[in-house]
Amino acid sequence: MERELRSAVYMVTGLAFVHVMAILLPPGLTWGFHEFHFLPVGFLFLYLFLIGLAIMLTIRRSTIHVLTPAAELMERRPVAFLLVTVFLLTCCAILFRVRVPLLGDSFYIIKNYFEAFRGIAPLYPRNEPLATYFFSIVLGWQDISTYQKFLDGFLIADLLLGMGFILNVFGIIRLTVTDPMNRFLGFVFLLAFPYVQLFFGYVEVYAVVLFALSLYLLILLLCFRGKLPFFVPAITFLFLVLVHYLSLLLLPSLVYLAIIEYQRKGMRPIVPGVVAVILITVGLLVGINFEYERFSSWVPHSHILSLAEPTDPVEVYSQPYTLLSMYHFIDLANYLILMAPGAIFLLVVGIRAGTTALWKDDIVRILLLAGLPVFAFWGVVKYDLGAARDWDVFASFVLIVGLLSFLIFVTSAVKQSHRIILLISMVTLINSMVYWYVNSGTDPTIARYKSLLDRRVMSQGNYYGAILQLSLYYHQVKDYSEPVALWN
Repeated sequence: MERELRSAVYMVTGLAFVHVMAILLPPGLTWGFHEFHFLPVGFLFLYLFLIGLAIMLTIRRSTIHVLTPAAELMERRPVAFLLVTVFLLTCCAILFRVRVPLLGDSFYIIKNYFEAFRGIAPLYPRNEPLATYFFSIVLGWQDISTYQKFLDGFLIADLLLGMGFILNVFGIIRLTVTDPMNRFLGFVFLLAFPYVQLFFGYVEVYAVVLFALSLYLLILLLCFRGKLPFFVPAITFLFLVLVHYLSLLLLPSLVYLAIIEYQRKGMRPIVPGVVAVILITVGLLVGINFEYERFSSWVPHSHILSLAEPTDPVEVYSQPYTLLSMYHFIDLANYLILMAPGAIFLLVVGIRAGTTALWKDDIVRILLLAGLPVFAFWGVVKYDLGAARDWDVFASFVLIVGLLSFLIFVTSAVKQSHRIILLISMVTLINSMVYWYVNSGTDPTIARYKSLLDRRVMSQGNYYGAILQLSLYYHQVKDYSEPVALWN
């Protein structure tokens, strides 16, 4: 067995060990890998069996050859391949659909849509206007008269976005990878991350963000390959920012593409893009009679964690820990273990095996400039709901990490690269399915949500909001005894 493949086996074995050992640790401090706290013991044995099976299949050299027909189908009959993928996504969405929407701002969103549809209150676009209006349009086409119909409406909207996401990822892989087997494995890898749960009836706006981000990356690459003029990615970037303002942090990637276009063709292709963005922005602001208060989500506290313990009562109320607190690092570690351990492994191995020429690749630079500002902000941001409940805020941007790590890995001289990617993809999917399953059931979801009520990683405001949201859920299902116990 080659050294890199052996390292991959050690990594996934260690990752499985971490998930198992989480049973003995406080669930509120292990929220990125604590799922077996809330499942019958049989699931733990099934998990270990699947991890062992993934390792055994990877060690067998013939496994890659078994996948050859799937890779050939992707190359020769892309439409049939995509239809099969969409069918599998739909099956997963039905099997793992979110039945108890407790993560994120779900109940605020439910309340606002219900009131807006009935003319009681306006629809608040907050920091994600186009995403908010998308769900408003899709839900408006249906008869949303009950809580369950509202959840069904979100599932339909999420599935439509998921289908678009699959098409975008397919295009991205074809533009960045030439080897048919690497194309197939890369496609599977990018669809194995936990962020796919956003397409399973997840009651938040971030499914639109993930779709829009994948579209932006696809358009960016098409322009880089000379297949589209610069004004197309410029307008797509504006669209992405209007989907969610946090996407503005990706601006360096667009600027770098503009520099590349300038070096190739001068200012002529850049000017129309800049002018188009300015005209569309001004037109939108005038057309909607822009009001800052309506199109922003203002809060009275800072969005950045402080270095020292705050003295301002508002900051004390909203901040669970300081920037250099051990609990902050615990939250960051949980997020990385939940979202991207496999991607981090591929990135590390790829960098170690790669050459200095790797960093001169323009696509790598574009992805770095897209991802670094986002994750620099991720490292210092103060979550309004707590890191575990606000996992979705940065989940879409993990796509950049996944794509970057995969490209760096496959362009490096790593032996047995196909088998390593296959192992990492299978284990990523297994861990994602465990996460999806816990968040798809009623009792496990509520038990997990209650475990997150840990004051060491939640501010007083986070804690109050979490109790309020759980109480609203019990109100929707007409269980009036549980809220009394919660408030007590």
